[in-house]
Amino acid sequence: SELQTQLEAARYGLIRRFLDEAPGNLKAKKRQRRTIAFDDMLSNLYDALHDPDMHWLADAIGKRFPAALIDEFQDTDPIQYAIFSTIYHRQDAPVFMVGDPKQAIYSFRNADLFTYLAAREQTGARYTLVNNYRSVPGLINACNTLFGLNRRVFMQDGLDFAPASHAAH
Repeated sequence: SELQTQLEAARYGLIRRFLDEAPGNLKAKKRQRRTIAFDDMLSNLYDALHDPDMHWLADAIGKRFPAALIDEFQDTDPIQYAIFSTIYHRQDAPVFMVGDPKQAIYSFRNADLFTYLAAREQTGARYTLVNNYRSVPGLINACNTLFGLNRRVFMQDGLDFAPASHAAH
């Protein structure tokens, strides 16, 4: 009915208005209450690193922390990666990213597979752990067999299966 169509349009209008206004209102309320969350720290740092008046900041952080070890890199989101890239843009800056791209599918942890793959393409060297220290040989062999049957088992370029070996303890 026409009334139902109008109600649906009004509902979508309210949702659109909420999406437009809520982020700014939330930011203002947090500032007013002097509250900051982890994501706010990331976005504040990102904004500061890209502020023309703070062009010195990336170099200052890079000098204070001349190397980076980023464990669980598969959980890195685009904002975090942009921060690391801005600080460690120099070719001689040692940056070690440790992670498993197959775990980057867990978006509930803000993981972003495409961020992981893009970062990996910009690295100078890649290393893979081939020995599995956690599982018994039978499970490792079963996984190798199952996932080794299809070269494109993960259906995404850059997510290739590499068989593991059992590590003697």
